[in-house]
Amino acid sequence: RDWSSDVCSSDLLQGEEQKKGTPTMGGFIILLDDSLHIGDVITVDGHYGVVNELRFRYLILRKLDGTQVAIPHETIISGTVINHSHAHGKTRVLLPIQVSYDSDVAQVMHVLEDCARRQSRVLQDMPIEALLTGFADNGISMSLTFWVTDPEDGTMSVQSAVYLDIWHEFKRLDIEIPYPRRDVHVTQATTKASTKKPKHPDTQSNLRWDDVY
Repeated sequence: RDWSSDVCSSDLLQGEEQKKGTPTMGGFIILLDDSLHIGDVITVDGHYGVVNELRFRYLILRKLDGTQVAIPHETIISGTVINHSHAHGKTRVLLPIQVSYDSDVAQVMHVLEDCARRQSRVLQDMPIEALLTGFADNGISMSLTFWVTDPEDGTMSVQSAVYLDIWHEFKRLDIEIPYPRRDVHVTQATTKASTKKPKHPDTQSNLRWDDVY
């Protein structure tokens, strides 16, 4: 009798059973750990949304577009989970933006921060900060960060409102938003004009009346 094959088969079966039991054990771990709750706003495995249901093998995540995603507990345990609700009902928003190299950077920073402060969902007691983040090919890279309430309502509407206010202010103050463009220089080769006149025999000037008659 080949006992080694029996041992291998036993190990494989045990591994399969452990694999099958991992989601269920993950559910117990999450429930006992009390790290996630229904209504929490989380980011996991590239998905952002609200925890709608907690089951033994997976959780149901309701995304901001209304779709629902089933996330296995083994993904939550082995991956990275960002719980935005643990920030006491607020979340941080970052908006990237570029301005031309002719812009007054200090003025742009002031405009960006003012546009964020004018929004009702933006928390005034949290940092509102405009930063210069780099120098790109087409312009100066900047960012605007602020905090908003009710992350379960999403952040797209407040981002749109801030961007729209920035657009109007940039138009009013003639602050240019750069776009990719290329300068093409055309050079024309000049050739020396010939000073020789073309030969055009004037046969009429050589005619005489006696030749005609």
